[in-house]
Amino acid sequence: MTSAGWANIVLAVHFTYVAGVALPILLILLSPFFHWRFIRNNSFRNIHLAMMGFVILEVVLNERCPLTLLEHHLRHSANQHMYQGGCVQYWMSRLFRRPVSSGVSTALDIFFGWVVLALYWKIPPEWLARWKWRRALPASSMRNQGKPDGG
Repeated sequence: MTSAGWANIVLAVHFTYVAGVALPILLILLSPFFHWRFIRNNSFRNIHLAMMGFVILEVVLNERCPLTLLEHHLRHSANQHMYQGGCVQYWMSRLFRRPVSSGVSTALDIFFGWVVLALYWKIPPEWLARWKWRRALPASSMRNQGKPDGG
């Protein structure tokens, strides 16, 4: 396979990653209306949080996405046109038909990072929901837990 072909595969992986961060946000927001149980799955939510955490880490460290760097390297090797800036920034500019600055892209990353954290707390995965429920119980009911007569 040529470098251009590999660059296209990296681009597809990049879009899949972005969709893997964006689509769960929508699903989590809709879950209270549709009573979807899978939204509270620990693995699903922890992977989603980790994926968004990686994006935020890139922003905090002011690093470029490794997928963007790899795609640029492969396109350069294939003597293809390389877009300026990040992958998401480029495709947002194409979608909205006007330039999107890196500052806007960074602000959106941070905003969606906060959204993911807020949803993690407000519509928690199973383990966090159980922990929050136990914390809300009065101390006396915790002592009586497990006794058949309740006390």
